[in-house]
Amino acid sequence: MASRSLFQSDTAAHDLGLSLLGQLGTGDGLLSSVVPLRAVLMQMLTLYSSAVLVIAGFIVLYYFTLVIVDAAKTGQAFRRIDPVWGPLRLVIAIGILVPLGGGLNSGQLMVLQLSQWGSGLASQLWQQVGEDSQLVQPMIARPGPVPALALVRALVLRDACVAYTTRLAYEQQTAYRRAREAIKSDKPANDAPVLTPPTLYPVLAQPVATNADGSQTTPYGWTERPYFCGSTTIFPPTPRTEETLFNLLKQAHVDGLRRLEGRTQEYAQDYLQLAMGQRLLNNRSPLTLAEIYETELRFANSPGFNSALGQHLSILHNQLRPLGWVGAPAYLDSILRLNLRLISLNASLPQIDPPEVLIAPPPLATATAAETKIYELLHRIDRSWGDVARVPPLSAAGLGGLSTLLSHAVALSREVPGTGAAGHQLRVARDLMQTSDYDWATFARQNPLVGLAELGTYLTGKAAGLLAGAGVLDSVGPVTGPMVVMITALGLMAFVVSIALLLVLPLIPLVRFFLGVAVWLVEVFEALIAIPLVALAHLRADEHGLAGQSAILCYLMILKIMLRPALMVLGLLGGFILFLILLGALNSLLAGSMPGVINSGQISSLWFVLVSGVYALLLLGIANACFKLIDWLPQRTLTWLQGLLQPGRNHGQTAPEPTA
Repeated sequence: MASRSLFQSDTAAHDLGLSLLGQLGTGDGLLSSVVPLRAVLMQMLTLYSSAVLVIAGFIVLYYFTLVIVDAAKTGQAFRRIDPVWGPLRLVIAIGILVPLGGGLNSGQLMVLQLSQWGSGLASQLWQQVGEDSQLVQPMIARPGPVPALALVRALVLRDACVAYTTRLAYEQQTAYRRAREAIKSDKPANDAPVLTPPTLYPVLAQPVATNADGSQTTPYGWTERPYFCGSTTIFPPTPRTEETLFNLLKQAHVDGLRRLEGRTQEYAQDYLQLAMGQRLLNNRSPLTLAEIYETELRFANSPGFNSALGQHLSILHNQLRPLGWVGAPAYLDSILRLNLRLISLNASLPQIDPPEVLIAPPPLATATAAETKIYELLHRIDRSWGDVARVPPLSAAGLGGLSTLLSHAVALSREVPGTGAAGHQLRVARDLMQTSDYDWATFARQNPLVGLAELGTYLTGKAAGLLAGAGVLDSVGPVTGPMVVMITALGLMAFVVSIALLLVLPLIPLVRFFLGVAVWLVEVFEALIAIPLVALAHLRADEHGLAGQSAILCYLMILKIMLRPALMVLGLLGGFILFLILLGALNSLLAGSMPGVINSGQISSLWFVLVSGVYALLLLGIANACFKLIDWLPQRTLTWLQGLLQPGRNHGQTAPEPTA
């Protein structure tokens, strides 16, 4: 690489660091409200430099007079002035103070040029990180299928409700029509008794509703009760406005759902035939049905997904690359949040709300015979699945699944009248606080960044479930007071922990880096003010060397300004590597200890949330310590340079004279 390209950004026209320097100096692109202020500042700097130049003229006149008087008195010229270094230092001082274009002198323009070279060097360093997308691909979550058995279970319940309700509706309509015909044939019309019309109607798919988050919900019911047999919510792909990666994920979910729906309708018919007393051997398996859906989602490690991921990372890099080194933390933050988007998108697709009659069973005293039959059938089907998961985990971004989660909370917390109602509500509270469904073995094996995102999304879903369940329990259940308060407190704690992991943690390097950028600009502005005074320091003609001890600290400051961007980039990458190492170790420890915490009894969810809170606090401290390198490296550089250039000096200060 040529030396010229080392200190120049490849995208100088869009480099954010160079843009900031240009706006501070003589460049364009300022905010309209800042233009008058900078114009005034340029006038002030011009007047300031002129004043320092006048002062320098008086100092030169003083030394010139001193030489003449001393030569006349002693007969020796340049007795108090070094004949070699004195004139050279005078030339350097005048050269620094020479006013040039834009109202800045040559020294100030030199500060800006060195700062631009430092920004270009930092951009070249950061360019090495984003050149190969394979470097970050291991840190990205490989989306797996949602709990397919839960999806199959929900679809079978929906299809069984549709088929059985429609069958009963046609039976009622047929009986009603026959009864009317019999009445008309036996008695005159004016004496015919008034018959009650059918209470059920054939179930049809209602018009698709588009939600605020872009998802589409299809209710299944009749006009008066469109959600009688539940609803199906999907996030359809939008190829024109969406990235290829997420479009691929959404399309796979939709294709898998469409392939699965035809099979679950057949499976629901088998349930109905068995319920009607027909001895039909059900040769299908829920696992087989689940595999149909999972087949569409097995592209997670396939070339198709890897290609889409590589394309997404390349697009992200190309969008941030023109910004130069200042865009480095934004790229890192985007990588951290990409895991969250992938996990959230995958966990929220698709969503099947259970039938209304299963969520809120008809009261025995007022229920019609038909609705009672439907509920009893669906209840038997639901119980036959045992411990298979009911609801996919809610994700941080997929809050469209909140309706499904709330429906599940209502189903769990429905009021049970009579003896044992309180015990039922206590069991519901226990089920809501269950935390034994998290895969800690996978958490320990996978990339620590992926595990961090998955734990954060799990806690978000658990928080939403606890808060929704507490609200339902407080409204419909006999168990209130301390139990509801405890569930609510756990939900709030889980939500705060998830916010710390998913929102606050990725912001730490971003905040530290941009504070470092602000300090860098402040130092550049300080150097613009200080460089004319450095010229005066060169006018001390009785010292050896080009600069002397009085000016060397300013040169060190300018060199530090030049090196700060590159050191900040190195600190960002080094801090990220250290964070990954410590995060992996902490995840292994947590995965080893958490199963014992979960098995600690009925209050396992309390320990789960508390330990997760400690984990989040520890991670925030680790991230803060690791990314301190962004500030620490530039701060320590001046100390290193002072030790190199000023041996025996303490931060550039002259050692005190020994006392007598």
